[in-house]
Amino acid sequence: MQNSPGVGNKRYFILGWLICSLAAVFYCYEYLLRIIPGALQVHLFRVYHLTSMHQFGWLATAYLIGYTPLQLFVGYWTDNYGSRKMLILALLLCLLGSFMFMYSAQEFWVAIMARLLIGAGSAFAFVAVLRLAAIWLDEKYFSFFVGLTTAMGMVGAAFGYSIMRSVSADTVVASSVYFGCILLPLFFFILKEKSAVGRLTNTPSGAPQVESFWLNMQRLFTNKQVLLAGTIGGILFLSLAVMADNLAPLFVQALFPVLSVKHPSTIVEISRTIYFGWLVGAPLAGWLTELFKSRRLLLIVGVLCSAIIFSVLLFLPGLSVSTVSVLLFLFGLFSSVEILCFTVISDQVEKKNVAISMSVVTFVVMLVSTAVLPLVTYLLDAEWSGVRGVVAGKMHRIYSLHAYHVALSIVPILYVCALLLLLFLKESHRERRGE
Repeated sequence: MQNSPGVGNKRYFILGWLICSLAAVFYCYEYLLRIIPGALQVHLFRVYHLTSMHQFGWLATAYLIGYTPLQLFVGYWTDNYGSRKMLILALLLCLLGSFMFMYSAQEFWVAIMARLLIGAGSAFAFVAVLRLAAIWLDEKYFSFFVGLTTAMGMVGAAFGYSIMRSVSADTVVASSVYFGCILLPLFFFILKEKSAVGRLTNTPSGAPQVESFWLNMQRLFTNKQVLLAGTIGGILFLSLAVMADNLAPLFVQALFPVLSVKHPSTIVEISRTIYFGWLVGAPLAGWLTELFKSRRLLLIVGVLCSAIIFSVLLFLPGLSVSTVSVLLFLFGLFSSVEILCFTVISDQVEKKNVAISMSVVTFVVMLVSTAVLPLVTYLLDAEWSGVRGVVAGKMHRIYSLHAYHVALSIVPILYVCALLLLLFLKESHRERRGE
């Protein structure tokens, strides 16, 4: 990827970082929207009269169902219509979904539709940010900015999760609407595209080509490296989609049932250490990949260490609270090398095709999560021993530690599969450098 004229200009350098950072704020915002079901789990069980974890799993998965299929199209639309227009449209969809969720009352199907809309809007976030980074920033900053963007999402998740648990559910949902309303005028006035000659514009040059979409889709979905990068990234992303965003607090409760009664806030603090691991690890991976001049090496180390750490966490008995906290942090830290799956592909494509390539990789990443999360919650219900308990004045199913062992064993198994797939992933760093 070659830089456009004007990148060396100090004005464009500062403006580029401002625009990219504002777009990254949207990724942080959509991540906050993503974790709302996990943070408000008890409230949602009560309001929508849910009776099983599998029902809750579908509420959480509705976001992914809205998010994942659109990944096939958001890259094409973003390449042709620009990140600015797509981000404004995405924010409007998130706002509409948040309004619906706020007024869904006890109608479960309305809540499902609201989460679908939020997922659809969120689908544009990561791809649009990557495209802006590709056209505004020097290529040597790309991996670092991908890590920095991911870290911003983790900041929102780590601190937002605790805040959501400490205030009323109505306040959480209303705040998500208010924050989106603040972002909308900022996006309209600050986000800009940059033409091939370095001029500011609201619209990228070039007209959409329908044929190019299908040709690109065919080329990308027959590219083994794209499919490998997406699958490996999807498996690493399970640390967030399955654990941190949804099941980590419940798993920690099963590990320390006494602690969950006496100090429930501690359970949340332990669970969110996965986010802190990603917060540290994502930008670190972006920096280390340039230091070691390798993508594949860091991915192998990350996948291997993640598999070992999660297996210890899952199957080694008698772990202390501090040990579990450290292991969850390390699990997130090593899993954050997932960002390099995007860099592997960005190394190999022209700048004009960055968004569509990233969208296909993201589609595969989220497809893995969309498939695995309902499977895990289904296995939890299948292993339920019939025990119920009172939570917030309502009877809920209580899942044993054994049930979590069975259901979550899918995660380390898939990490081992990712390690095998990495044997076929090519090193891309030299290709980007033109060596």
